[in-house]
Amino acid sequence: MKNTYSLFLLVFLLIGLAREACSQVSLVPSQPVDPSSSYHTIYKTTVHPSTSYTLSFPAEATSLALQTEASQVLNDVYILAGKDTFLLKEEVHARETNTTGKLTSTLVIFSKPVTSIKFLSGSLSGEVVVHLLNAGQAQLDTKAYRRSQETTDCMKPATISQNIWRTGLPAPAQLPEASQVAHIIVHHSATSNNVTDYTAAVRNIYLYHTQVNGWNDIGYNFLVAPDGTIFEGRDGRDQLEEDNVLGAHFCAKNRGTMGICMLGTFTSTAPTSKALEALVSLTSWKMQKENLNPLNSALHPLNNTSASLLNVLAGHRDGCNTECPGTATYALLPQLRLQVKSQMEACQEPLAQQITIYPQPASREVFINVANDQEIRACRIYDVTGKLHTMVAGKITTNQVRLDTHNLAAGMYILHVQLGDNTYFTHKLLVL
Repeated sequence: MKNTYSLFLLVFLLIGLAREACSQVSLVPSQPVDPSSSYHTIYKTTVHPSTSYTLSFPAEATSLALQTEASQVLNDVYILAGKDTFLLKEEVHARETNTTGKLTSTLVIFSKPVTSIKFLSGSLSGEVVVHLLNAGQAQLDTKAYRRSQETTDCMKPATISQNIWRTGLPAPAQLPEASQVAHIIVHHSATSNNVTDYTAAVRNIYLYHTQVNGWNDIGYNFLVAPDGTIFEGRDGRDQLEEDNVLGAHFCAKNRGTMGICMLGTFTSTAPTSKALEALVSLTSWKMQKENLNPLNSALHPLNNTSASLLNVLAGHRDGCNTECPGTATYALLPQLRLQVKSQMEACQEPLAQQITIYPQPASREVFINVANDQEIRACRIYDVTGKLHTMVAGKITTNQVRLDTHNLAAGMYILHVQLGDNTYFTHKLLVL
């Protein structure tokens, strides 16, 4: 609290100095540069360093981002909206994917819609492009929605799909691209912790990624709110499962990763216990599904001469020049890896009593039986390096499957069984 109070004092002191050095100018943007939509409007204006401005808008905005020449630096650039103060920083993803050569700021999400803001230019000089976003309202009761989905610790946790939280916003124009996940990357959104409408936060991030950054879809595969709500990110568009859609979140090294974004800024403050519980549940489910070990590391990107070892459960800063996912979140990753591993092991114990695998060792074939109240949805076999081997599976009944193994070289493999309730079971398989 003391640090926050000091920051407010510093900001207002700077604004006061700016007013004394130069008369305050009220900027009312005239004709928008791009009046193409009600949810994204672009204005241009010219600013001088260390000057305080009032920016007024003809329509409400729920969030804002600035762009300027790449040669500039965002030092002491502040936005004041109501009682909220925002220090602007550079968005590193935008520099890597932006073809315009512009520097783009992080997204500012307002706690409530605004029609004017105070703007302290800091080090900025010259033309500034102002992106105003209006995500509207989704009117979604996330708590009631979570309660309506019954899940266990071993199943995919309850999520809110894109079709629900994206209501009224444009859908991605292009179909998704698949990615086989070998790493899970944890992020924070670097947005205000004062935002309590988490659906609105996700909608604003979606507009920021698609309208300002120019991406086809939101960059993350999932987003986790402080109350534990999990939002599905990249849309599979009925073509792919969302957790296997190629995202845009890991400095142009996205293939083979799944991105989970914690909503908020966690530089000095850790995510809530509910958010961390949701992160562990989601990560445990995905790692069980993909036969991943959260305590391991693996080369990334694969088949790349610049590949290096990356933790299977990693933070954004492990592979990119960024502070993300915040120092407080990053410090929790070792503990989170152990929690994920523990939950995965706990999920295996009851399933082991329901599944029979024979013969062991196997030579030409192997049979998998499950209890009568279960159904086998899919079976996969991986070698010890994690490579997936295509198998010919013959379903005898809904709860019995035969796998042809005669084409496998002798050695140790991992059998991966997906059940009808979307729980997963793994077992070592010796082939002679």
